Amino acid sequence: MKLFRRTKIKSEESIQSVNFKGKKKLFRKKRGKKKLKRRIILGLILIVLAVGSYLGYKAYTAMEKAFAGNNDLIGLLDGQSTPLKGQDRGRTNILVYGMTKDGLRTDSIILTSYYWKEKKLVTLNIPRDLYFYDGYENDKIGEVYAYALNRKHGDQNYAMQFVSDLISKEYNIPIDYRVKVNMQGEVNFINTIGGIDVNAPDSFTDYEFPTWDYSGYIRPAPHFDAGMQHMNGDTALIYSRSRHSMDNNEGSDFARSKRQALVIQAIMNKVKSMGLVGNVADVTHYLDILGDNVHTDMSVNEMVSFAKTLKEIDPQRDYVRASWESDNGFLCATSNYEGSYIVKYGTQDDCIVGGGGYKNSKYRDMARYFVQNMLVSAPQAPADFVKSATIALGSSQEKSTQQ
Repeated sequence: MKLFRRTKIKSEESIQSVNFKGKKKLFRKKRGKKKLKRRIILGLILIVLAVGSYLGYKAYTAMEKAFAGNNDLIGLLDGQSTPLKGQDRGRTNILVYGMTKDGLRTDSIILTSYYWKEKKLVTLNIPRDLYFYDGYENDKIGEVYAYALNRKHGDQNYAMQFVSDLISKEYNIPIDYRVKVNMQGEVNFINTIGGIDVNAPDSFTDYEFPTWDYSGYIRPAPHFDAGMQHMNGDTALIYSRSRHSMDNNEGSDFARSKRQALVIQAIMNKVKSMGLVGNVADVTHYLDILGDNVHTDMSVNEMVSFAKTLKEIDPQRDYVRASWESDNGFLCATSNYEGSYIVKYGTQDDCIVGGGGYKNSKYRDMARYFVQNMLVSAPQAPADFVKSATIALGSSQEKSTQQ
């Protein structure tokens, strides 16, 4: 059905005559921005009602599944910008949970911070093997989500909030939002944007990378060469999750964290190069992926506002990858009473204190200092950070003693 008839405007006069279905209607060109904007919004709504009800329903239900909060359609279309939590203090903190395929445990926990004044985005992987007391038991931080989920009979909102509260208390920073991403969501999204280009710093082979159902190992074993390479969703997922290789120190959770940051940067580069998506069907497809594989307590309005902000950053210049590793001056590797590999705060000669609980140490204070000052700490070499943190913490302790 033809809803609109294309009309050619022949003059630049303030009052113009337009022929619509044989009737003359006068339109004043300068009616004011506000009225024109409202008419455009009404027109868009009419289009959705007339020819896009199915697509509109799919987009709405996908948004409802992915996002929480009060989602104001008029506000989105009207170009209004919703202030984000943390914006007034200059830093918005988002905790991102990378979930296993079954959605029952966290495969990675990434603290993402946006610095509003500096216009910088910083990410830090919290070590999944960090030994933690969560108020119920001692275990790796990567297992806490599963325990919380079990306590509340599958309540994912409780589990997300519980882990978030632990991280917030441990590093004495507010967590403004939480985002849970399923593995399949990463695969689908990367495939949808046509793959990504990752510059791998090292070559390695992982002979113990598990199959999807954990029934064995993938054969042939996944291998990656050093240098720039194009990856589809499945390849990028394997690259970012591998942690059993014996090559080039790539067989650790810390090495995996660095690779995950490279994949995030590659996704940002690809999305930036693609620009805004203008096709309604494509937008709906993206929303379907989000709705099925992403859960967040951000509202759609907040997400759109944040997306507008991130659109302006340059992934090469404005994205900062913070990374931790054992023997960096405040983290150490050891084992628990069962012999399992764990990470604590300290050095190899003094590897005692874990996260949570009430025991403290200068190394735990250093980790807190790093997180509280991520933008400055992230680019520093480990030795330089330890030196600057020791001076800063010593100075603050001296002041508190004098007071």
